[in-house]
Amino acid sequence: MSRPSPGFSGLALDLRHAARSLTRQPGFTLAATVALALGIGASTATFSVLYSVALRPLPWPEADRVVALTEVFPEDPERQVRGRGGFSLTNVREWRERSETIDGISAYWPKIYTLTGDAEPVRVDGVRVSPDLFRILRVPVAAGRVFTHEEVEGGETMLAVLSQRAFRRHLAGDAARLGQPLRLDGEHFTVIGVMPAGFDFPDAETDLWVPLDWRALGLSDDPMEHREIALPVIGRLAQGVSLEQATDEGNRLLQALRGEREERMQQRIAAMEREGETGGGAPGMVIRRGPGPGADTGPGRPGERRMMTLGGRPQGVMQLESLQERTLEPFRPAIRVLAGAVLLVFLIACANVINLLLVRGVHRQRELATRSALGAGRAGLMRTLLAESLLLSICGGALGVLLAWAAVRLVVGLDPGRIPRMDEVALHPPVLWFALGLVLLSAFLFGTAPLLQVSLSRLGSLLGREGGPIAGKATVQSWVRGGLVVSETALALVLLIGAGLLSRSFLRLTAVDLGFDTNGVLTAYLATPAAKYPPGPARLQLHESLLEQVRALPGVRAAGMVNFLPPVAGRVVLTLNVEGRPQPENPEEVPSADLRVATPGYLAASGIPLLEGRDFDDRDRGERTSAVLLSESLAKELFPDESAVGRRLAQFGEIVGVVGDVRAQGYEQDVQPTFYLPLGQAPAMMAPIFDRMGLVVSADDPEAVAPGLRAALQTLDPELALDEVQTMEQRLAESVARPRFYAAVMGVFAVLALLLAVVGLYGVLSYVVTRRTRETGVRMALGAARSQVVGSAMWSGLRLVLLGVTLGVAGALALQRFVESLLYQVEPTDPATFVGLSAVLLATSVVASLLPARRAAAVDPVEALRHE
Repeated sequence: MSRPSPGFSGLALDLRHAARSLTRQPGFTLAATVALALGIGASTATFSVLYSVALRPLPWPEADRVVALTEVFPEDPERQVRGRGGFSLTNVREWRERSETIDGISAYWPKIYTLTGDAEPVRVDGVRVSPDLFRILRVPVAAGRVFTHEEVEGGETMLAVLSQRAFRRHLAGDAARLGQPLRLDGEHFTVIGVMPAGFDFPDAETDLWVPLDWRALGLSDDPMEHREIALPVIGRLAQGVSLEQATDEGNRLLQALRGEREERMQQRIAAMEREGETGGGAPGMVIRRGPGPGADTGPGRPGERRMMTLGGRPQGVMQLESLQERTLEPFRPAIRVLAGAVLLVFLIACANVINLLLVRGVHRQRELATRSALGAGRAGLMRTLLAESLLLSICGGALGVLLAWAAVRLVVGLDPGRIPRMDEVALHPPVLWFALGLVLLSAFLFGTAPLLQVSLSRLGSLLGREGGPIAGKATVQSWVRGGLVVSETALALVLLIGAGLLSRSFLRLTAVDLGFDTNGVLTAYLATPAAKYPPGPARLQLHESLLEQVRALPGVRAAGMVNFLPPVAGRVVLTLNVEGRPQPENPEEVPSADLRVATPGYLAASGIPLLEGRDFDDRDRGERTSAVLLSESLAKELFPDESAVGRRLAQFGEIVGVVGDVRAQGYEQDVQPTFYLPLGQAPAMMAPIFDRMGLVVSADDPEAVAPGLRAALQTLDPELALDEVQTMEQRLAESVARPRFYAAVMGVFAVLALLLAVVGLYGVLSYVVTRRTRETGVRMALGAARSQVVGSAMWSGLRLVLLGVTLGVAGALALQRFVESLLYQVEPTDPATFVGLSAVLLATSVVASLLPARRAAAVDPVEALRHE
């Protein structure tokens, strides 16, 4: 046999020889290709998600210089949680004028608008932004222009910039229609510009951007009426400025601004005292809008969270971080776990193929010896074996990319939401390069096995023999094969335990008692534009009329409204003072609680039990002193040894009842002390809290009530639309979509790993049984029982599995810290999970070992000894 010529023609000849060799053994080729395809496909699909979500730069010029600005509170651990709070809008105004390290700064406040003028009212996702936003992101408009500081400061705020999607939908994509008005929340906004396709800040659902006017939010330069609104804020670092430099300047500016405000406050108090006024004024108010505990950070939709604090405010410090890093921070633990899982699957797949190649190599030694004797030479044989490995890798890689494409489509379709940029997941060019790298890596990893076989064998001595390895070499190869089975078993068990822990965590999470009904409840949001329904009688009348019509619908048992529907993304926290009780001098000891603004009927519709006193009713409206409901935990905190009913909360009113505790923020959050105020008596200063009210309807068939709900609203005002119309079960399912997604993906990886490990064990045992056919025949001829043969064959495999299980348990214990942050009420060393899944792996291995063992026991001793 002539040696292939060097160069491209030689490689082509080697590949042709490899293709003929592989087609002669279709079973082996199919098994190896499928194993590789599973490993490469899973790895490629996972990397495509990681690349799109974590590694791909944000679609803006010099995106690494776009930073998120946050004020954090080191002395307050609860508020130190990343992503909570924001940055004072008052500070944004000052920063734009004074900062030398930030080249542009913009606050943003997501808001859902009702668009009228089309066939029927529709809800559109908008964002109120500072004019600097477009300069910070440096994305030019596709048509028209954006609004400027001069326009906004001059009072010209009824302007809108549309997304490309909204432009096509509402203006037919006609640039000549720029300058026409859109009616949003009952007001006319002039469309002045259109952003290009792909511009989706802060998220892919955003359809329009309007100016954020701080004066419309009630901000005042009067220190006695100081009202801060903390919003998500981004900025762009000036050229040549580092994060550390900008942070240092930010802290200096914060200190200077605090000093100036305190000085103005003292001057105002002194002036009031000279004029004989009683000092003090209204308490300071802080409204925070941003992600709540456990909610997403980064661009997201942080306007879903509002946090208001009456009373003293702790001193904060500046924190600047890359916007991309800020966005990814909550997902890093999951990214590490999923990346590790897919690496284990890839290694198990490679180990499987290595085992197949080793078994095949033993059976091919006579063939290789013959080819060597005919002049192929050791180098030529090694080149042929490498070509076979490369061809297998190419076939496995091609099939793997197809599997990855299908998996990516499935993952995007099952997107749990709240994972940034999931809509961008695709097989981008870097992902395909990654797949090619896996092909070459896998060819190298399992291509070395047959090369070592050739290098360790005396090929010439195999001629004239029936086949098999040289004495002494079989022991080395059997040790290698056994080691691969042990490794596959250990890696598979690590994945099984990880998936089991996440599954138990998810089941524990969804079994938590939330304190309210989840079955037979329909929910929706209704936003009332302030221009048409200012806080007061008109807005209250709309809500009461809607509830009256809804309660009259067939099958409706109860209906009510509340400012936040569970699971809410954040909290409204107010400090409290019991009348007749001195307020603690230490601000940290002042009691506080979450606020809910509700209507009569809300408790009944939600299934929240009334434990003492009465519910809100028609008496709780108008100018009389407000009624107050306390949650059970808050009542015990404020009145541990007496009844709360009949007592009074300063600034709020008389406590008329005590209700059950609820986990309003969802499954993962603890019960928070809460108090309720009636919508008909909520203070006007709290209008931002109830400008968007949630509707709760208890009904026999909640989904059947939805059309009647919309029809009832249309009869009251055809320009209003309901948003997020869904059952409570659907709302809660969305809140746990992310942990369910993680558990499902890990479960798929674990099943793949288990199948690959079992196939590997079966292959090795089948080979061993085949190699020991004559030995088995001799034993049976000498009187060995079939049960002994079966037991011996099974033990040769199960001892490898037992060693793998031991190593797998140790590996899972060593890696527990990576999965710990994803668990809820489940210890990463949970004994039930470790023992149960180890038993599952052992039981599966017993089945995989039994099949070749039974085949060994079926050997006919006469046939086995015929060739001796």
